[in-house]
Amino acid sequence: MPYTEPPALGGTTLARKWKLQVDTSAAQDGSVWTPVRGITDSTPTGAPGLQADSDYDSQGGTSSTATTQEFGFTATFRRATPRNTPTQYDPGQEFLRLMSDKTGAENSAHVRWFEWNGPNGPKVEAYEGYVVVAYSNNGGGPDALSTAGVTLTGQGFKVPITHPDAAGAPAPTVASLSPTTSALVGGALIALIGTQLNTVTTVTVGGTVVPPADWDSWGSTGISFKTPAKAAGTYDVVVTNPGGSSGTSANTKITYA
Repeated sequence: MPYTEPPALGGTTLARKWKLQVDTSAAQDGSVWTPVRGITDSTPTGAPGLQADSDYDSQGGTSSTATTQEFGFTATFRRATPRNTPTQYDPGQEFLRLMSDKTGAENSAHVRWFEWNGPNGPKVEAYEGYVVVAYSNNGGGPDALSTAGVTLTGQGFKVPITHPDAAGAPAPTVASLSPTTSALVGGALIALIGTQLNTVTTVTVGGTVVPPADWDSWGSTGISFKTPAKAAGTYDVVVTNPGGSSGTSANTKITYA
């Protein structure tokens, strides 16, 4: 078959594509995936464990067979606080920090990591597994930012999974809002509880988009946001992720007065 020159590659992907999430549910069953935010550098790692299997028939050539597989994930992140809760560190970072002080089975986290190149980028690589957690503050001079690092060392195998943002992913739901009132000028801080909230891309109140700077997801079950200005009335809060938009009910309404 004659050689044909393939088209040149044009769509570069970026190193910052990797997203890391930790399962903060008590059962570590994947029901509460909490993002680890503020990552400035990350490297998924993996390597086979090799055993030599050369024999006389190789006539001096060497040979090896993979008998085990290792995996891990290292990351550096800013020790920053969510915009709407300045007295608390990022929940995903804190979960890993606290777990790193434990031993045995209590130092075993369920994590997943996947590529995210924007809504139109590839959604191919996605994995999950159990890891041992090591955490360290990085220190620095008086002009340095506060950063920390984690090293996640695999236990058993990493498991390829369906990308969390793949077609057919569940749409988010809204179970409750607190409080359920706002002044006409907006600015009320609302806690939204629901499901599939860690992949939300848009929050609206009565069709008015809440600017990204005014909302934060703190895991798959919670979002905090500031209400936009609206005329007097009652409006539904709707959140949207790649799987669709949440429905409306008596539990999704905010009253402006």
